[in-house]
Amino acid sequence: MALFFGIRSVARKSQAAVLVQNLLEMSAKYTELGARPGDIANKIVGLVWDRNPQWFGPNRPLPNKFILAACALSFGVNAMAQKENRNVELAMVFCLAEVIKEVTMQQEFNNLQLGALDAHLLETVTEHLAAASA
Repeated sequence: MALFFGIRSVARKSQAAVLVQNLLEMSAKYTELGARPGDIANKIVGLVWDRNPQWFGPNRPLPNKFILAACALSFGVNAMAQKENRNVELAMVFCLAEVIKEVTMQQEFNNLQLGALDAHLLETVTEHLAAASA
């Protein structure tokens, strides 16, 4: 069973990283990110996954790719705030807002069903976005 979870988790992390990369590429038109968007995306998705086994692990349901992308961007916002890299922090805030907007729209049109963990994570990153935007 762990082998199948490993394959599925790699696929889910890749899907989320592509979402993050695409959003960061749009932001890179307006601000210097300091690294390639794909490298940033892979790093933050991997870090948020590895540092949160209580959310992402073999005994947990796989998160929705949008939710995982939002968690990674929320992690990135926090990391950039700690490094006092305001330009990249703001770029990630913009990207996080876009992901939350997309998830909210998809939910309103009943195109996206979230499990309990996804709903909890969405609420958490939405609160983080509100705090980062204040």
